[in-house]
Amino acid sequence: VPSRWVFDANEDGIINPSDGDFVRLIVGQRRGGPNYYALDVTPPSVLSDPSATGDIIPELMWRIEGGSTEFPLLGDTWSRPTVTTIRVGNLTTGGTELQDIIAFGGGYDITQDDGFFGPSSPGNAVYFANALDGSLLFTISADDPGIGDNLIYSEMNCPIPSDLAFFDSNGDGTPNRLYVGDLCG
Repeated sequence: VPSRWVFDANEDGIINPSDGDFVRLIVGQRRGGPNYYALDVTPPSVLSDPSATGDIIPELMWRIEGGSTEFPLLGDTWSRPTVTTIRVGNLTTGGTELQDIIAFGGGYDITQDDGFFGPSSPGNAVYFANALDGSLLFTISADDPGIGDNLIYSEMNCPIPSDLAFFDSNGDGTPNRLYVGDLCG
């Protein structure tokens, strides 16, 4: 199931590219492999007929490749990528800034097919990536991915094919908690 990312600059309910509006899809391969793809499916102009999609030409924005240097623990991509805005620390100013990100579980490890639901890799990670270009921002896992900012949590050693749930516990309008299930229960 793709995640949809829609931006309507003037919030008029009409996607008009000349207003800076856009529609993007982020899709995974599920059992087909360890990659995510972002597609821009913004219509070239305002569609007068909502069912007319013939003028939309999907354009690949970026691809996240499981097993690559940036995403070495990414298994089969069952986790629906969550698009959200979070507060990110800024070392230059010492403050925070808002950033659009995608977050997703590390996926499924096919070794689990034998009925053994226990610790294994790939898949035992949660990833945060830049929503605009797919670049890695942060990884949480028991395994050190060897790149970028990360949090090593020794008990996070089971694949995570599930969707993530974000929660704003302090009411500031941005999520600051994350809930997710793994194959170890």
